[in-house]
Amino acid sequence: MKGVILLDNYFEDTEALSTIDVIKRGGIDILKVNMSNNEILETQYGHKLIVKDFYHDINFNDYDFLVIPGGRAVMNSLFNDERVYKTIKEFDSKHKLIACICAAPSLLREQLKNKEFSCYPGIDKYIDGKYNENGVTRTDNYITARSMYFSIEFGLEIVKYLTNNTNLRSSLEAK
Repeated sequence: MKGVILLDNYFEDTEALSTIDVIKRGGIDILKVNMSNNEILETQYGHKLIVKDFYHDINFNDYDFLVIPGGRAVMNSLFNDERVYKTIKEFDSKHKLIACICAAPSLLREQLKNKEFSCYPGIDKYIDGKYNENGVTRTDNYITARSMYFSIEFGLEIVKYLTNNTNLRSSLEAK
C-alpha cells in the first residue's frame, strides 16, 4: 500500500507533515510529490522542504491513494492546475482514496457534488455538496477535513480507511 501527497509552494505545514507522519506510523508508504519546478519548496509559514520527486516523473497508476493538504498553495496554484484535476480523475475512476484537508476539498468540486464533506469555512462555496462543520468526514472514497486543527484525526482516518484497523491507538503510540 502506497500513496502520494501533492505539494506546492505555501502548502500548510501541519496539514502536510502531520498527515505524512501519521500515515507512515500506520505502516503505509507515502511519496511527497513536488508540483513546482524547484526541488526546494517553501511552506506556508516559511520553512524549506526539499522534495526531489517531481510530478512529471511519477506514474500515478503505481499508487493506491492521493492526499492534498491545504494552505495558500491551493488557491495560489493548485486550483488552476489541470494536472491536479487529471490526477484526481485518475484516482477517482479507479475508486481509490482521495483525501483533502482545509482548502483542498475545493479541488474535488465535481466529485463531491451532492456528497457530505468538511472543509475550511468559506471554501464550501466552491463545492455543490453537503457541507458540514465536522472535523473529518468520510464519504465513499473521499476523506475531507476542516482545518489544520484536525490534521492528526485526518491522518488517522486515512490509515483506518486503508488498513480497516479501527483501533489504531495502541499500534501507533508505540512508534
